[in-house]
Amino acid sequence: MVKSSILEIILEKITRVFSLLLAIKVALIYAILNSIISAIITGLYMTTDIKLSFKQDFITLVSFIVSLLISARTSNAYNRYLEGQSLWTKIRLTILNLAGFIRINITDEEQKEHYTNILIYLVITVKDYLLTDSKDMTGNNGVKNNIEEIGEMKKIIENINDYDEDTLRKRLHLIILNLNLFTYEQEKKENEEKDKPSKVNYDKLRDGILTLTECLSGLEKVDRSIPFAYSTLLSVTTWIFSLSLSFQLVADLQWVTVPIVFFSTLFLFGIIELAKEIENPFGIDVHDLDLDKFCEDIWRDTKFIMTDNEKDIKTFCNKELECIKKFKEIKNNETKINI
Repeated sequence: MVKSSILEIILEKITRVFSLLLAIKVALIYAILNSIISAIITGLYMTTDIKLSFKQDFITLVSFIVSLLISARTSNAYNRYLEGQSLWTKIRLTILNLAGFIRINITDEEQKEHYTNILIYLVITVKDYLLTDSKDMTGNNGVKNNIEEIGEMKKIIENINDYDEDTLRKRLHLIILNLNLFTYEQEKKENEEKDKPSKVNYDKLRDGILTLTECLSGLEKVDRSIPFAYSTLLSVTTWIFSLSLSFQLVADLQWVTVPIVFFSTLFLFGIIELAKEIENPFGIDVHDLDLDKFCEDIWRDTKFIMTDNEKDIKTFCNKELECIKKFKEIKNNETKINI
């Protein structure tokens, strides 16, 4: 058991390293290209009368600009990653609070389980909506996503939902509308029972639904890519800077200029490519947030709140797809409120 655990950790580390190398493959191409240009400039400087060099004052100016742009780029990407994580944590907390409210205040067991499943399905639909981009299949900065990754995401999503962004978006609004109607109907029903005046504060339930709506809007904002003009400006500026290093260093360093240019370009563009990887944290590769783990944790914790018996908890968790697939009927009945 211990050996198996160690082996899994080693395999995970290898996978992460391999994924990191794939992420910076563009930076490696830039570095090789710049090294070739640097070798040509150095060769001309060392063997001919062609001296393509100038003073290093240009480095100070451009490096200041590049450092500001890269710093802003990486900070923004990391903030988007953290914001996506915090929004999912907020969704989890809100769902658990709503589940506790339903457990305490709703007496009908069938209705209790029905609306608990709606909350769970809301979480799964949010996850699928974030993974789906059926309109153009393009990632950040207009670069096409890996076709195999798109196919894998589609296969995962179609287990429960439909691989269609518009359908999932409509379904999210239907679920939220259904929860609001449920709140209204429950409050109205209890107020009409004169012998049993309502003691339930339904404002808490409304606040929870409002929080879920706000989180959805926040996740959509994080899911939008950085403006193409900004990323292009950064790449062009960094390219000019890395290309100019050869002209400024060759007089002093000669052939040592080539490896310095190679590693400088690799580091600079490597940082930019890694920022691209984490700026949109919703996906299925190793650098993205594990949305399936978020959904699984919310599912198990919610069922733990709603169920007393440990055996029942395991039954609920093991029948996730069976409990949720019934919601697919919304596709054929989108104009109705019933879920």
